[in-house]
Amino acid sequence: MCSIYEYFQSGRCDALTGHEGAYNIYESEVRFGMILTKLEDIGTKLDRIKENQSILYYAIDHGNRISENLLNESTRQSQQLQMIEDHTAVAAYCSERAAREANQIKWLQLYNSLQ
Repeated sequence: MCSIYEYFQSGRCDALTGHEGAYNIYESEVRFGMILTKLEDIGTKLDRIKENQSILYYAIDHGNRISENLLNESTRQSQQLQMIEDHTAVAAYCSERAAREANQIKWLQLYNSLQ
């Protein structure tokens, strides 16, 4: 019934009978194996779907855990890089101050030697 309803909804046919009718389309699809009509086949397919969903769930869960670990590691490395950047800025400032003070000492020594 669902297949026949879908034929009408999609516009594939507009009559139940006839060459291009819903019954004819349904019978053709059953013959070509596109529609399952036996309950055993449907049960088997549902069991496969259930197994596949279980496998898919565990794969997605595993992927989520790996992604979370990667995110945590990336966050930790980003924080370490920020600390390195901060320390580099402090070191650059200290080096610049040391160079200025060395230059001032040089000038003071020159001044003292001239007196």
